[in-house]
Amino acid sequence: MTSIVTQPIDEGAVMRLRREFDETFAKPSEPQVIRESFLGMGLRGDPFAIRIRQIEGVLTERRVVALPTAVAAFAGLTTHRGSLVAVYDLGMLLGYAGAATLRWVVTVRVSDAVVGLAFDRFDGHYRVVAAAETSDGSSGLLAVVPGMPDGRPVIDVLFLLDSVLRLETTNAEKES
Repeated sequence: MTSIVTQPIDEGAVMRLRREFDETFAKPSEPQVIRESFLGMGLRGDPFAIRIRQIEGVLTERRVVALPTAVAAFAGLTTHRGSLVAVYDLGMLLGYAGAATLRWVVTVRVSDAVVGLAFDRFDGHYRVVAAAETSDGSSGLLAVVPGMPDGRPVIDVLFLLDSVLRLETTNAEKES
């Protein structure tokens, strides 16, 4: 049989516990360190990064079938999850010469379409404390994020793809 032992309640102790409890909610919480994730990559030997929140997936060793086109950076088509994906050479979109082989492709959703951006080298995953960034002056395409390893510029792939889609629309209008 269990016996219950009761003791007199110390009003001072109750008030102290109540005050300590209430004070824990009154104190400002410690500031949260917000980190952002980046995919480190290489283009023709130069280091770059892409925000992981801007990409849908990463493909490797995909066969890209070349097609005739007026857009030099268009590498061709590949498949992803049962759909055809247009793949662009990310280096060429940034002004580099074409690459002999493009081993990696990141997929990005633009409106209702998935587009692939091919690159040469995968360097890793980086988590950097989110901070104010500075643009390199190329209309928001590249940004410098403090704390990024090697001072890697960050490519805004959504801005870049918007430019590509406008270029394709202009080319299609010229052809018709």
